[in-house]
Formats: sequence, structure tokens, C-alpha cells
Amino acid sequence: MIFNKLSRPERIAARATKRVEKKYRPLLSAAKSNRDKHDDLLAEYFYELDQIEARRTNDLVRIARSLGVPVPPRPGLGEEDQNWEFNSNTGHLLSEKAASELTTSIRKKHTEQLDYQMLWVRTAVIPIVGLLATIIGVLGSIIALISLLHSLKAKP
Repeated sequence: MIFNKLSRPERIAARATKRVEKKYRPLLSAAKSNRDKHDDLLAEYFYELDQIEARRTNDLVRIARSLGVPVPPRPGLGEEDQNWEFNSNTGHLLSEKAASELTTSIRKKHTEQLDYQMLWVRTAVIPIVGLLATIIGVLGSIIALISLLHSLKAKP
């Protein structure tokens, strides 16, 4: 379902963030005495976090486009936009507000699609299943009646 698709980028980002924090926390603590090494590790740490956020943004945009949900256009170079934040490592990333709005739109679109699919289930599948259950019940009753008549006929 789409909710799994939608939560997948979030789960991946959360796991990757934990992995990066677990990797860099002890290294940063150990490098506090060496300022240059500490700064280099900090830059690597933030670079990896930026890569995680870029993947999350790309996954969210891909899911939205596959469902036909409008995505805010990315701004050009040097342009400001409230929906996108520029990152020197990864380019433009969705702002938290825009990501939240896009997620809400994706969920709404999926709910609409699910309602349409459930309409078919309610109007076609459920009556057919009910009809089949009725036919099976009638056939069972007929078999029981035949069995009863046969057993009465066998007793003289």
C-alpha cells in the first residue's frame, strides 16, 4: 500500500541517521582535542546527513509524481522559495513545511484512490460473494433433502 511506500523513505532516513550518529558520535568525542580533525569529522557528519535528507526528498517527490500529486517546482539558481531550501552539498531540499504538505497531499490522493477501489468492491465483489454463498447454501439444502429422502426410502 502507499502508506508503506510513504513511510519507507522516513524509515530509511531514520535508520540511516541513527547509523551516521552512531558512527560519528564517538569519533567526534575522541577528536575534541584536535580542532582540525574535529572540524573535518563534523563536515563529514553533516555531509552524510545532507545526503540522507536529499534521498528522503527525492523519494517523496517520486512518490508524489507517480500519484499525480503536484510538487512545488524547484527554484532556479539564486532564486528564493519557501518550499525549497538550498544546500550546498545536495542542491535544493524540501522544507519541513513543504514536505509535510506534500505528505498530506499524497495521503489524501491515496485515500481517494482507495475509496474508488472500494466502490468497486462494494458494488461488484460483495454482491457476487453473497450470491455465491446463497447458491452454496441452497445446494447444501438440496443435498440434505435428497439425503433425507433417500434415507427414508431405504427404511421399509
